[in-house]
Amino acid sequence: MAATTGAFAQSTVTLYGVFDTGFQSNKLTAGDTTVKQTAGVQGGMSGNRIGFKGTEDLGGGLKANFVVELGLDPTEANSAFGDNNRQSYVGVEGAFGTFNMGRQYSLHHNNQAAGDMLGNLNGQTGYLGALDSLVRVSNSFIYTSPSFSGFTVAAEMALGETWKNADAAEGTNNPTTVAASNEKKNETTGVRLNYANGPLAVGYAYEQTKNGTFAAIKLLGVTASDIPVSGLDYNKRKANNLSASYDFGVAKVGFVNNSTKYDTVKWTSNTLSAAVPMGAATLFGSTSAGKIKEDGESVKVSAYQLGASYALSKRTNVYAFTGQQKFKDVEIKYTSTTLGLRHTF
Repeated sequence: MAATTGAFAQSTVTLYGVFDTGFQSNKLTAGDTTVKQTAGVQGGMSGNRIGFKGTEDLGGGLKANFVVELGLDPTEANSAFGDNNRQSYVGVEGAFGTFNMGRQYSLHHNNQAAGDMLGNLNGQTGYLGALDSLVRVSNSFIYTSPSFSGFTVAAEMALGETWKNADAAEGTNNPTTVAASNEKKNETTGVRLNYANGPLAVGYAYEQTKNGTFAAIKLLGVTASDIPVSGLDYNKRKANNLSASYDFGVAKVGFVNNSTKYDTVKWTSNTLSAAVPMGAATLFGSTSAGKIKEDGESVKVSAYQLGASYALSKRTNVYAFTGQQKFKDVEIKYTSTTLGLRHTF
């Protein structure tokens, strides 16, 4: 849905969204203990959302743009509008490139997502490439250069607004108390170098975050779960990501390499994935191997994802995915299988 207004300058506003629900079966094994769960699931293939995006021609080769995108949960009585601002930013673009301000996808996340041919499945375990991703950064400023023969450069800065305070509960925005320091939560900087030309795309991203919290549920390969897992605070995160993809026509393959350090803990992983279109159907598969290392001790992690999608129309598809994440040295294994229906507009 789009609307155009303006007597002199052309303006467009587009309403868009994703509705994705289904059924999921999960199994968590730790040593001799196994816990199973079957439930309805939202966002099995893509996060549910409704959004508005628009552009305005400012003249002289300049354009203004904005995005407001809110998450929602169609499986519950209440929406997630109140606390799930997926993206909200405003910016300008021209011959100099693009400059956006607000809550946006991080450069590190965009880089690893470009190498995952399954599209960062939202609610499906088995992909290690996004384990160390912030996904989005708030209070951010991101500049992206124009393309120079396929090469682009981008830089980001996200300002932490919550003061790190030893005397008050975490999250207090009060720099006036005696114990308040000059450190802020989630201050982030990053750069991305990217090359895309024809069937080939290659990218590298570096990102640094100070005084953040790692969402430990990601160790199971998911972003949300009923399993109670606390977050882990860190002073500094340094994340490197290399991705590549090539479209052979009969199949598109991708590769993602991660090397990230949270204070004294180091995480490394490699993922190979592929998408094979077959008419209205597309087959997907990925395999990952990683390692968590600290003070000479290490834990190996392996993962996989397999699935298929069938297009009922240009905007509606049914899908089935299964995946597993396994911590070999501590005998922990998480497996999930998802069946769902997705509609986009």
